[in-house]
Amino acid sequence: MAAPDASRIAPIRLFGPFRLSIFDRKLTVGSREIAIGSREFEILAALTETPQEVVSHKTLFDRVWPGLHTSESLLRVHVTGLRKILSAEDRTTYVLTVTGRGYRFAGAVETVEDDKPRWSSEPVLPAMPVRVIGRDAQIEELMEILFEHGFLTVAGPGGIGKTTVSLAIAHRVAGRFRDGVHFVDFTGHSEPNLVPSIVASATEGRPVAAHTAEQLAADLRSRNMLLILDSCEHLIEAIAQVAERLRASAPGVHILATSTEPLRAAGEWIYRLPPLGLPNKTPENEPEDMFTAPSVQLLIERAHASGNRVKFGMSDAAGLAEICQRVDGIPLAIEFAAARLELLGVEGVALQLKESLALLSTGRRTALPRHQTLSATLDWSYQLLHEEEQALLRALSIFRAPVTLEAVAAVAVDTAAVSPGLLDNLARLVAKSLLVVDGASAPLRYRLLETTRVYAFKQLMSCPDYATVAQRHARFLIGVFSKLGSPSGVEHDAVERQTAWTLMNDVRSALEWAFSEVGDQAVAVSLTKAAMPLWRHLMLSNASIDRLANVSADKRHDFQWALSDGGRSPARSSIGLYATLASRQLLAGEDAERLMAAWQNAFTITRDQTEDEREFWALWACWLQNYPAGEHLVALAYATRAHALVANSSYRLEAVCAEFFIAVSEFALGRFASVSRRLDRATQFDHLPMKPSVLISFQWNPFVAMRCYHADSQWHLANFDNALALVKVNFEIARGLNHPASLWCALAHGGCAIALRWGDIALAHTFSEALKEVSAHNPPWGAWGRCLHGWLTIRRGDVADGVSEMQQGLSELEPRAYGHRYPEFVGVLAEALSATGNEEEALETINHAINWAREYNALWHGAELLRIKGDIHFKQGNAEAANTDFAAALKIADEQGALAIRLRAATSLARMRVEQGNFAEARTLLEPMCTRFKGTSGAHDVRRAKAVLASTDPSAPPSAPTSL
Repeated sequence: MAAPDASRIAPIRLFGPFRLSIFDRKLTVGSREIAIGSREFEILAALTETPQEVVSHKTLFDRVWPGLHTSESLLRVHVTGLRKILSAEDRTTYVLTVTGRGYRFAGAVETVEDDKPRWSSEPVLPAMPVRVIGRDAQIEELMEILFEHGFLTVAGPGGIGKTTVSLAIAHRVAGRFRDGVHFVDFTGHSEPNLVPSIVASATEGRPVAAHTAEQLAADLRSRNMLLILDSCEHLIEAIAQVAERLRASAPGVHILATSTEPLRAAGEWIYRLPPLGLPNKTPENEPEDMFTAPSVQLLIERAHASGNRVKFGMSDAAGLAEICQRVDGIPLAIEFAAARLELLGVEGVALQLKESLALLSTGRRTALPRHQTLSATLDWSYQLLHEEEQALLRALSIFRAPVTLEAVAAVAVDTAAVSPGLLDNLARLVAKSLLVVDGASAPLRYRLLETTRVYAFKQLMSCPDYATVAQRHARFLIGVFSKLGSPSGVEHDAVERQTAWTLMNDVRSALEWAFSEVGDQAVAVSLTKAAMPLWRHLMLSNASIDRLANVSADKRHDFQWALSDGGRSPARSSIGLYATLASRQLLAGEDAERLMAAWQNAFTITRDQTEDEREFWALWACWLQNYPAGEHLVALAYATRAHALVANSSYRLEAVCAEFFIAVSEFALGRFASVSRRLDRATQFDHLPMKPSVLISFQWNPFVAMRCYHADSQWHLANFDNALALVKVNFEIARGLNHPASLWCALAHGGCAIALRWGDIALAHTFSEALKEVSAHNPPWGAWGRCLHGWLTIRRGDVADGVSEMQQGLSELEPRAYGHRYPEFVGVLAEALSATGNEEEALETINHAINWAREYNALWHGAELLRIKGDIHFKQGNAEAANTDFAAALKIADEQGALAIRLRAATSLARMRVEQGNFAEARTLLEPMCTRFKGTSGAHDVRRAKAVLASTDPSAPPSAPTSL
């Protein structure tokens, strides 16, 4: 061991009960060492150097975060942490805030010399992190690799936690090396030829000048130590040479390096440090499970360290998960986000991050990159890239989803061929931890971490090649989605549809560019046409379609020119495009003038094309416009015209579809017998080959939709068991189509409601779970599913929970877009509110449903809503009003031939008569109907009617009450 070095006798600072050793980087009270983080230690060291004097924010920034631009809020986090450490041992206030200037150490500090000389080989390590979260398994694995192979590089992007992990390892293994562990930080060094001297200075504990790699290896040949070489990326070649020489000549020297890329030195083992574990934010995951994710644990700990005393509860779980996912689980970014929680709260931070990662900056959202903390970190990596690598990174930032090598080539070099040069540059970006490879997918896919992508995209937008890259990106997407518009259409296999689905965010961003002032509207129209089949296949509600609607209104001539292929005959997809625009405007509640303008475009194109099929779909568009608006007689007239057009033509599938249009309008008008007959005929043609134009226009398989309405009409006609059998068959057929929208239709439009009405709770649960799964990525579908699941919860007896879930679902629904079930959902909610004793709210709710049904002529459900209102009135003690409601319900049910609703209304009226003591009238109401169902059905309504009938015999034992 080397001789003692007098210059290394270190000062000790004493204050209160504390002893601060600057050289050892230790804080002790008596013989006990106090845990203190490296940043808190640096702040304390800086403040105690000049006690009673103000230390500015800038001085502390330079001391704690050299070379980085950070925020005062982050500094406050660590000052708060320091105060907490000191106050745990001594109640004296040592650190004072000087508003607008900095901080001041208020205690008396005595400086003494350490009486113990330091051997120059004694290791100097930064303090052990107070707590390393979520890395235990990785640290253990890294220690095994290090001891087995002796040379390990921990690679990963900036802020991922490489230094933290390496320090944790250093402190754990310090006692296993005779000559200790030595930490070499290359952050502030830029001269490659000084690398051997820098390492020698660290190992000798004194400045060593003009050392070579050979001299260093000779000095350390007999040593047994661990070298931590931190932040190697900017001196990577020189450090690799030194590491190779040491491993060859000094076998007792183990090396642990950290870098954004491997050293690529002989004997090196590479470990890519992943982000912290993210919460599994799925519908099935319970909120408390999210708190076990390491990224969420770190976020909460750093928030508390900043002085935020809020106790995070289950309601915060989704927001905390969103924050961690948005920053990709990168610890540095999580730390910055935690500093904002006190100001903005969980929801505020999550919302801001959803809009922009600029929240994690020190200044305004418009601040320059050099003033943004994460940008400063990424600047370091970006500036180390060669020009070709920078260009490729910028091009990759245009993608929002993981992409294949084919996609990379199309955007980066505008060719399907993958050149060796492109592969080399990709490999270098992967090596430098700027590009992630998804090895689990086939083919391989590449993606940028979101923080990296946002940074690189800012670089792209400031470069002259932005327009070129953006146009290549849009044209690549046109090629991908055009395959789905080919003759086989959406019948492509599930893998191809999934590929297109993952690129939906790319379509949105490409349209944003294409419709901008610097974009290309012709490309925008082509991309919209290409993507439309999958939009409608998946029932997506896209803001990009709304953007398209705006362009068609504001720049009508340019837009029509583009649709007509540059003034030539209109493209075949144009009628569908205009129909899609009009449908979106309709569901968004656009005014009649804009709607008629959209439909007029469809008719204009139709007149130019004389084919019956074009005219048929234009009539369908007019039917679609009038049906949700409640103009059912007008819609019926259009449907009848459409049927007459193709009834005797070769368009057999279109003729069957026209029957369906008629049936839907008749259903809304309460003509259940006609609907049942019509759809019984129509569904016999389900063997006809499905046309892409039909599937795209309907959004789901029309025969699946037909069976839903057929089952519903059968139920209204009191053929309860037939209705249940139909939805069971329909579910199996839809599940086999491998078509999400058709499966959703089978469940939402038919299966769930029929099973719930029938009272088959097990089947309703099966349907509800399937609906939840297919709706996972579609908010409107999910809202519908919440309504149906709330209904199921009510039927199970958890009425209060079911009410809450239905209210949430209804608040998310657009009634005009989903009018078929809306009044039924509101009626179920009103009945449940009444069951919980909320009579006033129940009456208000049912009145809303009745008024809505009247406004939109939802005649099919009018009788049932009046029956529910009668039940509510009777519970309120208003028998006269209830009697009027029941009489009106019975009258409408009889006019419609809706025997199922007559059974319900008669049961409610009979139950009121029983409670009034009028048993004879109650029997007269129910006996004929119950006789009809004797032994033929176990449906809920039949069982309830029979229970009320049994109660008309005063001598009979009371029957068990039935559920809602």
